[in-house]
Amino acid sequence: MKQQIKRIVIVAVFLLALGLIFLPMIFDDPETRQPRLQSRIPPPPAVPVLPEPVQTRPVIIAGTPAAIVPAEQRAVADPAEAWRELPILDEQGLPRGWSLQLGVFTESEARQLLGELMTAGYRAYLRERPSTEATAAAGANEAPRSAVLVGPWLTRETALDYQAKLNGDLAADLGLAITIIPYELRSF
Repeated sequence: MKQQIKRIVIVAVFLLALGLIFLPMIFDDPETRQPRLQSRIPPPPAVPVLPEPVQTRPVIIAGTPAAIVPAEQRAVADPAEAWRELPILDEQGLPRGWSLQLGVFTESEARQLLGELMTAGYRAYLRERPSTEATAAAGANEAPRSAVLVGPWLTRETALDYQAKLNGDLAADLGLAITIIPYELRSF
């Protein structure tokens, strides 16, 4: 008898479990079911495969002159693209640059003026100038003198613009005669 009660209980539990699983499916309203979510991931973009670039090295032959490009070919019509302008090359094949010389001063005066220019936002630098032959021949013990320069720029037009700006900002106050000179490249 105990065996029979066990079987009845097991069958009842089994039927109850089946009822709990399948009855909600039978009586569930199809409208209350959530729709399947669609993927919002876009398809992969079609990217063409480009051929791999071939790198070539320029051929530089010793003793050949540097290419000097005429000004008409270097000029750029759009002022925003002026940075692309090709510089003029000198005899050594280096770009020719221009600087503004504000004057030649004693070391302390030159450093003071250099500080004023740099705080005003100018690219200023000093170059030591050797004493002249006249002062050396006279035996005068002159303090070392330094030239105060602003720049350099690749085009003379840019140097002219800065010369006008400095004449308005600084030269009138200090009585300076600002001149445009070729930039001298020095090794350190």
